Amino acid sequence: MFAKAAITGTLQAGTTTFDAEYLVVAGGGGGAVLHSGGGGAGGYRSSVTGESSGGGASAESALSIALGTAYTITIGAGGSGVPASYSSDANKGNNSVLHTITSIGGGAGVLDGAEPAGSTDGGSGGGGGADPVLSPGGSGTASQGYAGGYGSNAGGLTYHGGGGGGASEVGGNSTTSVKAGDGGDGVESYITGSGLYRAGGGGGSSFSASHAGGAGGLGGGGTGGGGGGGPTAGTPNTGGGGGAGGGSSTPSAAGGSGVVIIRVPSSVVAEFSAGVVYNYIPLDDFNVYEITAAGVSDTVTFSQGAVTTVGESLRFNDNDSAYLSRTPASAGDRKTWTWSAWVKRGNLGSLQTIFTARSGVYSDFGLQWGEYLTTKDNLTVYVAGSYLQTSAVYRDVSAWYHLTLAVDTTQATSTDRIKIYVNGTRITSFAQVFNPTLNQELDVNDASLHTIGSKQGTSEYFDGYLSDVYLIDGQALDPSRFGKQDADGVWQPISYTGTYGTNGFHLDFADNSTAAA
Repeated sequence: MFAKAAITGTLQAGTTTFDAEYLVVAGGGGGAVLHSGGGGAGGYRSSVTGESSGGGASAESALSIALGTAYTITIGAGGSGVPASYSSDANKGNNSVLHTITSIGGGAGVLDGAEPAGSTDGGSGGGGGADPVLSPGGSGTASQGYAGGYGSNAGGLTYHGGGGGGASEVGGNSTTSVKAGDGGDGVESYITGSGLYRAGGGGGSSFSASHAGGAGGLGGGGTGGGGGGGPTAGTPNTGGGGGAGGGSSTPSAAGGSGVVIIRVPSSVVAEFSAGVVYNYIPLDDFNVYEITAAGVSDTVTFSQGAVTTVGESLRFNDNDSAYLSRTPASAGDRKTWTWSAWVKRGNLGSLQTIFTARSGVYSDFGLQWGEYLTTKDNLTVYVAGSYLQTSAVYRDVSAWYHLTLAVDTTQATSTDRIKIYVNGTRITSFAQVFNPTLNQELDVNDASLHTIGSKQGTSEYFDGYLSDVYLIDGQALDPSRFGKQDADGVWQPISYTGTYGTNGFHLDFADNSTAAA
């Protein structure tokens, strides 16, 4: 049994609105080709107290959010790279949006000054070109970024592009006959709890293979081509500008995609539309949501996670071969679901299954302590004989661990298809690695045997306590839907307020008249 402590980050009763801090960075511009400018960084807008927005501006006002209202979010893609040709115009980055906050995509790099009107201007401007005459860099947007730098033209092969503008400085000019301009630096933010620079400009390129391309700006800017090396792309989810392509045959590089980061009080939880990809980061008194992919029609809705006390649990004694079982009447969503529970260990050193589902002899899914050939105290997910096993071990029999398993095999990134969280923190270090195939249907939510506390009710019995057990069918949720950090950084439970789907359930064990209450 364990209780919910008071949370200093909790909204007052009856509150319907709150202020959210944000960082919105647009996609970086793509670099131009030949002897040309690097892509400008995506526009950078921040409301984080004590930090700054792009273009030398102070932090903006926090965004007022109404609970229960859906707000638009869009992550801008970086401008794509282009083939090495005088007829190839570089591409501008795309805007990122959070409700009324729009950051402008980074400007495309300049080749010859004949680019489509406005394409080289952006959140930060693309770097200037060098042929047939010097072309200035594109303009930045006020309070979002800076202009791109100038190229240089000394005749012969000494053509060099300027660096793309960054969020904190103008792109570098090519002022010598041997090197292109560097991308302007971006801005550092601590909104996620650790410092990271974003929105650096892309480096300009050199026509001669013996002359160096410009360095990418601090904050994800790509390096310009030259010196025998090709350009590099802007770093994803930083809004960095792409490096310009050097020489006569090297394509340019793309800008990095943007990002939207929202920091809210710890009692507030976010629910996203189906197309959103994000990372959840718990901080003292705050929940942070780093959104890395979202289309123009995607949304986020915020709600208040109610303070709760989890006072009942179910004791499992492995000597009694105790377990719970269920066979759903029909299949639910076998690609996307969430399992969450508070777990307290009893005996150590033996292979113990927390929950499992099995549709056939060679088809099963489970969450367990340990694995046959290794230590028995790692947290392990198994899928038909393959294992995703944490490097960390969990041996404190006095501790309650909150486990969240978020599964979504429709994710394009393989490592995002199974996410394991312990006490609100995502586990990223693994002793064994397995990721399901794209769109793989797993056994959970099939119309087959599901058990809690053993492997199919025949072996590997769990010893310890379980409390506040959830299965959410059809949604891959982060742990902020089930818990939050208190003022001391201790993970504590909150009431889940969402839907359960076809086969979802909640076991609170409040009724002790039956074993499965």
